[in-house]
Amino acid sequence: MSTQISTLLKGRLHHLDPQPYAQLIWPLVQVKRAFQLAYDLLLAIMWDELIKGQSYSNTLTSLGLLLMFGILSLLSYALRDYDQWIVAAFALLWWLDVGLAKQQYFAGQSYQQVAVEADADELEVTIEGIGQTPYREKIRRSQVDHISIERAEVQGGAFKETLTYIWQGRIILRDGAGYLVFEKHSALIALKAANKLAHCLEDIPVIFAHSQGISAQAMEPLSPQAIQRYQQYGASTIYLQRRQQQWHLFSRWNSSSSWRMIKEALQQSGFLLFVVLTTKFMAQTGELLHQMLLPSDSPAVIFLPSLSGFSPRWLDWLEIAIAFGLIVWKGLEISQEEHFYINTKQLTFCINRRQVAQLTTAQISTLLYLQLPKPMLLIADHNQAIEITGLQTEAEFQTLLVKLEQAIRQSQHSEPPKST
Repeated sequence: MSTQISTLLKGRLHHLDPQPYAQLIWPLVQVKRAFQLAYDLLLAIMWDELIKGQSYSNTLTSLGLLLMFGILSLLSYALRDYDQWIVAAFALLWWLDVGLAKQQYFAGQSYQQVAVEADADELEVTIEGIGQTPYREKIRRSQVDHISIERAEVQGGAFKETLTYIWQGRIILRDGAGYLVFEKHSALIALKAANKLAHCLEDIPVIFAHSQGISAQAMEPLSPQAIQRYQQYGASTIYLQRRQQQWHLFSRWNSSSSWRMIKEALQQSGFLLFVVLTTKFMAQTGELLHQMLLPSDSPAVIFLPSLSGFSPRWLDWLEIAIAFGLIVWKGLEISQEEHFYINTKQLTFCINRRQVAQLTTAQISTLLYLQLPKPMLLIADHNQAIEITGLQTEAEFQTLLVKLEQAIRQSQHSEPPKST
């Protein structure tokens, strides 16, 4: 008697092929990386911490940056009459590279097909690329531990910039090995796919990677001591108001958190301003280096660099205005307040006064703090998911997580909030 085989899942795993021009603009990519490295180091010194969690304080790195700065300064001096056009052309090249990479990725031109089939005892995972020999792996059902959902960053183009974030699903075995079986652009769709697959595998757990929470979907459960601490105290930027049957949770910047907002705005949008101002300064440094390195039969006389580069022309002002405007725009975006209104029927999420989403309180089953690749809070019912990324510290995310869980749980059980 033949064993019945059923197909549990079919899908595609998209990827990006290298752009044909990537080798041609490789030197420009390295110049951009050198400026980015210097900018990250500057912010790290300003706030006594590294924005990206990397250490650039060692001597070798510092000497490398100094050498790169000297070379770029000489180059800036040689091209000092065309600096505005060079910056504009560089920005246009970067924009085109990122745009082409996004177009290629979202068009789904390069992908691998994946299928998961099962019989009574085994699973078979098949991955097949275009023009490639299929890869097949058989797994005993008893080896499967859980389904993992992980939020992943997609980078592409010659400059390797972030294009988007996706949700990847993996079958995780008891020995820790994993098999990537689906990718989704929506957290809710990924959760539905994982739940369906888990149900077919005799209701194994679904766990979000790098997550904290109180529900069974959390990889790292919050301890009772942490829950009690965040309920009683928590971050000073998270506020709670209770009115009859409704809970109102919201975030609000205060004087102690203003510096974090400035840091975040500079990290996300300050790079262009840094490049504009640095190139002006490097042209003057390059002039001084040029005098020092230029061979001459006359006695060594070094003239101070001219200050013409520090007398901005209208194009200089335009560059600075655009770069500074990006920082202000990002600061306004970051400073927006998140509001949650929760009662027995629904959870309403607003940014400032604008309603963004509405969930059914009784159906909310997912409430997690995801730490990687970018901190966020995920809330989902059966029909919609909300992703909160506007907070700055782990304490803020965890405080909001605990207070939301308390409000949702009491609303689901129709328990009126206690007055305080």
